[in-house]
Amino acid sequence: MKKRKIFIVCIGLIFSLSLIVYGNSYLVDNLIFLPANVYASRVHKALRNANKSIYVVMYWLSDTVGGGTNPLLEGLIDAHKRGVKVKVILDDLTGRQTISSKRAYDMLLRSGIDVTHDTKDTITHAKLVIIDNYITIVGSGNWSVGGFGFNSDSSVLIESKEVAKEYLNHIVSIKTKKTIFSSKELAALQSAISTKSVRFQDVSTITESDAQAYLQIGHNYYINKMYKKAIEDLEKAIKLDPNLSEAHYYLGCSYKEIGERNKATAEFQKTLATDKKGKWALQAKIHLKELKGY
Repeated sequence: MKKRKIFIVCIGLIFSLSLIVYGNSYLVDNLIFLPANVYASRVHKALRNANKSIYVVMYWLSDTVGGGTNPLLEGLIDAHKRGVKVKVILDDLTGRQTISSKRAYDMLLRSGIDVTHDTKDTITHAKLVIIDNYITIVGSGNWSVGGFGFNSDSSVLIESKEVAKEYLNHIVSIKTKKTIFSSKELAALQSAISTKSVRFQDVSTITESDAQAYLQIGHNYYINKMYKKAIEDLEKAIKLDPNLSEAHYYLGCSYKEIGERNKATAEFQKTLATDKKGKWALQAKIHLKELKGY
């Protein structure tokens, strides 16, 4: 009986330290699960401990989180200052994420870091970090407020030279381009609408008639549980662009949070009408099902 127990433990250990990447099986030294609530702190620690190199491929890298500079963005810049080789590839985003991601790109570029965008014909949806050709962190979380705990993301930290090498080969295959912002674009990135949308200062002076801008403000209020303020700006976004499905979705979520069932239902139905079979429609269907069960 004792031998059987030992056998089972050994078999379990072998399976727990094996990993399949791109169809190939590798033995790894360690594998650690990183739920969203610990992801940022564990990645930041790994960045601080980096000695030789850091490679990052990220769909959305926000320049700010919770009103301050993104700590992982600061971690990359600090590592570069220590002499660590840092290379970053970001998706060339459009939509709500564009402003914050472009500001992050500009911060990295001005810090002397090798940062590039993918090409227009590529959608780089990976969330990947490789440190010292040994540690690989991969999962579903972006370097954003959502990825740091708001979304139900999960990632893993893998210690293995073989796995890191496999993912480095993937990074080399990504088509990239260097983006240089014009002075006009840089001024736009630092405009009041960008700054105030993140720091939640008085937004009454904003005159930019941009639906995406109000959407960003409203979304930031929503994720910080300031639902009434979120509703105000999301409604402004919809007034400027009635077909902005993401605004309808977050407006529905905000109404749902404050107990306005009928208004929430109406906004989720408008999300379905404007997004058809997109991701916002799929999320709206889940909320509508929940609302019917109340």
